[in-house]
Amino acid sequence: MRPRGCLLGLFGVLVGLALVATLVDAGARHYATSRVEARIRTAAPESRGVTARIHSWPFLKVAVNGHVDEVGAHVVQLVEKPLVFSDVDVDLRGVRVDQGTLASEGRFVISHIDTGNVTMTVTAGDLAAAAGVPVSLADAAAGVASRTVRIRVDAAKRQLVVDVLGVKSFAFALPGVNLLPCIPAVAMGVARLTLSCSFTGVPSAFAAVASG
Repeated sequence: MRPRGCLLGLFGVLVGLALVATLVDAGARHYATSRVEARIRTAAPESRGVTARIHSWPFLKVAVNGHVDEVGAHVVQLVEKPLVFSDVDVDLRGVRVDQGTLASEGRFVISHIDTGNVTMTVTAGDLAAAAGVPVSLADAAAGVASRTVRIRVDAAKRQLVVDVLGVKSFAFALPGVNLLPCIPAVAMGVARLTLSCSFTGVPSAFAAVASG
């Protein structure tokens, strides 16, 4: 019975070590994620409801190879007065982390990404509130001639331009390059606009995450 008992004991030790390793890995991931969230709040102080995510298993492999599968963040609201941008999603894929800085300073610093994508929406209600006049996205989407609303992005000025024919032209600042490092395309919907674009540089809100 002793060999069997020894095997059961060894199995118990291995299970215990695996549990400890899992808890340590989860703790490290949570810590890094919280620092990403803090960095975004600092870079975009008008943001509300910031949650970050890091997809890589095990997370601690980053200390060995400097690679993380995906880093992303969701922002419920991002205010660029007077306009409110909602459901801002930033995804970074093929992430490389500076191993030297991680080892010497304990900082999670993203040095390179393969690609990134950002999407966000502007609701018809928020657009009308910012303009101070009714704005019918349904008319714009359908191309109704009598009350056409034309919406475009001015790349040079980084502005969302809304032309309400017969009323006024409105220009609203886009979110800063710290979260939106590219010029988005606009997709029209009946109830909201969707802005999206891709990029290859690391957004400054993700570039360096402090250790404390």
